[in-house]
Amino acid sequence: MTLEEKFELLGDDVDKRKHFFYEMLLHDVYLLANSTTGNTKIETGENLQVFSMIYEGLEFVPIFLSLDSLSNFLNEQSSPYVKANAADLLETLKERDVVINPGSDHALLLFSPEIIDLLKKSLN
Repeated sequence: MTLEEKFELLGDDVDKRKHFFYEMLLHDVYLLANSTTGNTKIETGENLQVFSMIYEGLEFVPIFLSLDSLSNFLNEQSSPYVKANAADLLETLKERDVVINPGSDHALLLFSPEIIDLLKKSLN
């Protein structure tokens, strides 16, 4: 089962969500970038300008679990994106709120305090 398939089955089960988030930290995710350099994989320590959006009235950084979910969000249009390890990315963005797979039926908001807590617990 792919990470995206697991994400779609989360529902409100707290244990499933925790397990999913810890597994997600081990995988790469995709995000839109304010870049003209095309599509790339970023490494730890690289600078990056990320795209943010207004979602449900608040500003979030959209992240995607697969290229398919990114493509669906963009309605098949092209846009620069980057691929990054989820743990590294969330560590960099921990002061920002994110939305996972916006535009999907299962979009999930993660607020900064949740991200910080998730990262702390993953280190233990």
